Amino acid sequence: MTLQNNILKRVWHWTLLLFFLFSACKSTKMQANLFGEQDYRNLTNNKECLWLNEPLPQLDAIITEQLRIKHPENYQYKIYLGCWCSDSKKLIPSFEAIKKEFQIPDKQLRYFSLDIDKKSPGKTEEADGIEYIPTIIILKNGKEIGRIIEIADPNLETVLLGLL
Repeated sequence: MTLQNNILKRVWHWTLLLFFLFSACKSTKMQANLFGEQDYRNLTNNKECLWLNEPLPQLDAIITEQLRIKHPENYQYKIYLGCWCSDSKKLIPSFEAIKKEFQIPDKQLRYFSLDIDKKSPGKTEEADGIEYIPTIIILKNGKEIGRIIEIADPNLETVLLGLL
C-alpha cells in the first residue's frame, strides 16, 4: 500500500507541476497583433509591456562620453524583444536610455516583438537568424556590423562602444 500511495503522490505532484508550468507560459502570451514589427509607442501601451514605461536607468557617464565620439545616432538598429522576457526587461530600458541620450531618430529604429516561442507573423526573426532575445542588431548604411544578444556585460553602453 505504501508503495502505491508513494507512486500516486508523485504522479499527482508531477501533474500539478506540469499544469502550473504550462499555465504560466500560456499567460505570458500577448495579443496576436502585438507580434512582429511594432511601433515603440504601440508596445508601451500594451499591458504585457508596461515595464517599458518605467524610469530609464542611468548610463555610465564616462562610457557615454566615449560613446559620443562614435556617434551612435548615425547607425540603424533592429531590436528583437519579448515583453514576457526577463532579459528584455533588463536590456531594452538601457537601450532606450541610449536612444534618448543620443537622440537616435525613430526612422533608424525597428522593433520586433516575438512570442514566447520567439516567433512572429512576418518571420523576420528567421531571416535575421534570431535565436535568443533580446537581440539588438547594429547596422551602418544597411550592413550589419554587430549584435548584442541577451546580455551586455558590464553594461549596454560599454558593449555598444566596443561594437561601434
